[in-house]
Amino acid sequence: YLLKDRSEVPNVIETFIALVETQFGTSVKSFQSDNAGEYTCQSVDSFFRKKGVVHETSCSYTPPQN
Repeated sequence: YLLKDRSEVPNVIETFIALVETQFGTSVKSFQSDNAGEYTCQSVDSFFRKKGVVHETSCSYTPPQN
């Protein structure tokens, strides 16, 4: 997904997970991202908890893990 602004991330994550669940008939079990604020904000965290998704983050300052 191409985003104009980082504030779009929470909505795009919700849309993507809904797409996966609908198209593939399975639930997302884990989501891996870096430690950027748009991925660790409260709205994304509460969405992951509600859906039962484990959020795994890469170590800081390790771009190869992204």
